[in-house]
Amino acid sequence: MLLLEESHMTYNSQKFGIQSAGTTGIIQPKLKYKFKVEFVFPDMESRVLTRDVISVDRPTLAFAEGTVHSYNSIAYYAQKPEWAAINMSLRDGIDNASSKIVQAQMQRQMNHMNQESAQAGNDYKFTTKIMMLDGGQAGQTGETAFETWTLSGCFFTSFNFTQLDYSSSDAVQIDLAMRYDYAEQEFMDISNISMLE
Repeated sequence: MLLLEESHMTYNSQKFGIQSAGTTGIIQPKLKYKFKVEFVFPDMESRVLTRDVISVDRPTLAFAEGTVHSYNSIAYYAQKPEWAAINMSLRDGIDNASSKIVQAQMQRQMNHMNQESAQAGNDYKFTTKIMMLDGGQAGQTGETAFETWTLSGCFFTSFNFTQLDYSSSDAVQIDLAMRYDYAEQEFMDISNISMLE
């Protein structure tokens, strides 16, 4: 009876999806809520930002198109690529911890009181990591990142401290837009991960 149950379970896990290149079944998808964002500022502790992230975009890369007109036809070629700005939202807690870090970065990019700006990008740019996680807890089984995006040359292009409203009990948040120079994507080895069962 046990052998029949094991055989039945194997069959059920393999009968879904489309057979391709000798494989069947459905792989476990990455889930949107299993992520974290880390910020690496040159001279500022930023773990509270990781704690307060609500949502974040993953990178988008777009190539502009060039056109070549010729006799009876049109051909295209790829021009310079551009990484699109990333939008993210943070919880604005009563400890003001994330708000203070955001304000410090604003001052690093431009001191509006003294009308002083940074001399070079290295004075205000930072690194950001966006990680898709397996659901483990740090300090116990350990969290594992299936995918890591490392964004270099980051700076904020928009700071929105959002609206207050007497008729709403929603939590206040900070909305940010962030530019970066380039992004690198790394993957964990998933050769030993089982199919969705």
